[in-house]
Amino acid sequence: MLRFFTVFGCREREQKVGAAGKTGARPCLVDALAVLDREVRGRVPGESGKLTTEPGTALESSDKAAAEAAYRRALERDPGYANAFINLGALLCEAERCGEAVVLYDEAIRRCPDHALLYFNRAIALEDQGRLSDALASYESGLRLDPGLADAYFNAARLYEQRGDGKQALRHFGAYRRLRG
Repeated sequence: MLRFFTVFGCREREQKVGAAGKTGARPCLVDALAVLDREVRGRVPGESGKLTTEPGTALESSDKAAAEAAYRRALERDPGYANAFINLGALLCEAERCGEAVVLYDEAIRRCPDHALLYFNRAIALEDQGRLSDALASYESGLRLDPGLADAYFNAARLYEQRGDGKQALRHFGAYRRLRG
């Protein structure tokens, strides 16, 4: 199962959030939006920073449309905010809008070319579209930037195996195993 990485951790691609899948009390959307808005306003453009895990998670699980709008507002305020690109792209793919996510990730990579998770998530979105050669190239680009991205080795190994390139598949599976210990 492929996973998107976000500043909130990773989520399974097939995860569908529905009323039956939620646990605990419904998070307060207004509070989550307010915290997200305060954090984005308080950031210096281009500064690497992370959104608070709790409000972002609450926002995404309670109202996907509001979460998308919040991430887009964050990108309007700071077009180089890689974490907002990462989360928005994952949100789009979860909504089965991977074509939009690829376009978003392409824009993000133009603005933040040294961010490995952008390439990783782009590769997953490309895989979802059946663009396996492009996905493999994106995994490899991410690995050049961050050779410690174990899941990228695993996903690339699967694609090499599908292509019949056993040598590269073994090399990548081996790297994955070394990193996962």
